[in-house]
Amino acid sequence: MYRVSPIVKQLLIINIIFFVGSTLSFNSDFIYSLFGLYFPENPQFKFWQIITHMFMHGNIQHILFNMFALWMFGSSVESIFGAKKFLFFYITCGLGAAFIQILFLYYVFYSNLDLLVSSGYDQSSILNILAEGKYNS
Repeated sequence: MYRVSPIVKQLLIINIIFFVGSTLSFNSDFIYSLFGLYFPENPQFKFWQIITHMFMHGNIQHILFNMFALWMFGSSVESIFGAKKFLFFYITCGLGAAFIQILFLYYVFYSNLDLLVSSGYDQSSILNILAEGKYNS
């Protein structure tokens, strides 16, 4: 019989708690704004989001696929690495994903900002509008 290792079981539980909590919350937008990953120059960015984004999932398919992969492969990888190294690997992968996402957001933000500025808009006005949240997301 297949046995789920302790670290994988704890990660599954943490991910499910975050998902159920954010899904059943009366204000799920607030939960996502608090724990999801934002661009560092966004006023909603908080330093803890670099860790907490690893446990946030956008919909049921997202969490099902991720938890299925963790359940299928996590225990095997943990048996090879050991518990501490597997947890380090899991967190390192999450931090790497955050780094890549921030680089992508940086590119998208500044390429669009440059496009707006070259179209005649004032850069400081654009940044003020974004900082005040006076835009449709």
